[in-house]
Amino acid sequence: MSLRMKNGGVDIDPAFDISRLPKRTTVFVEPSDNFFSELSEEKVFDMIYIDAEHTFDQAYREFVHAMNHLENWGVILLDDTVPFDSVAAISDESESKKEALRVHQSKVWSHQGDVWKLIFQVKNQHKEVVVRTIVGPSRPRTIMWRADSFGKEMKIESTEGSHLLSYSEVFASGIPSDFCVKELSVILAEISSRNYKN
Repeated sequence: MSLRMKNGGVDIDPAFDISRLPKRTTVFVEPSDNFFSELSEEKVFDMIYIDAEHTFDQAYREFVHAMNHLENWGVILLDDTVPFDSVAAISDESESKKEALRVHQSKVWSHQGDVWKLIFQVKNQHKEVVVRTIVGPSRPRTIMWRADSFGKEMKIESTEGSHLLSYSEVFASGIPSDFCVKELSVILAEISSRNYKN
């Protein structure tokens, strides 16, 4: 389930006091797939933050939906793209928790799931999208935007290759170069220097 706010955004698991939202804010509780299917094709956003349910499949659907509702010069900020370790990279949250208890002897653990596979899906299937990742100041996040193909509807492509990826192989030498890790200031300069025609 997600929280949808009229003239606002979507939050998969709102942890804030809804009574503190600005007046004239309407809140809807529904799956994000429903939110996007009911959203007018003309509705576009400057920025969309995706914090999917820590699964590649859901993150990919939300990414495609988001790209189809993004201004030409808009950006997508994606959470949970770089797992802290192999335990955090387990897609199923309950399995990840069990493994964290076994491996780390702790009930407190970080879970990012297999959202990281989305980076490879985008690099292989949606080459018109620029991918940049920041690893700080808190936790890693990835920023994406279209370099071209504006106005063209993005479609969900085959995920077979991405599903076959293994965390231990992909991250064996650290964060892969496909993630295009850069300092936030460099990414912001790159974003602000774009010269798109609307």
